[in-house]
Amino acid sequence: MLLHNVRIPKKNLLNKYVSIDEDGSLRANGDPRVGYGTMMFIREMISCTSPKIYAIPIIIGVRYSLFRKQFKNDKKEEISII
Repeated sequence: MLLHNVRIPKKNLLNKYVSIDEDGSLRANGDPRVGYGTMMFIREMISCTSPKIYAIPIIIGVRYSLFRKQFKNDKKEEISII
């Protein structure tokens, strides 16, 4: 989503870690190392759980392909995918 020339009221901003002054400048609240540590933790969780989540549909697809037959050959017999 791209937004151009959109103004959001200050009371609607989610500003737990960053706030905007009246003149429009940004100010970071708290320790930036905490935000960096959280970001690295989330990246690690994504890299550890993604292979496990994607393994399930891959296994289902491969098992299905072992028994699935389609496409007829020259003898009018269906051949297996794998």
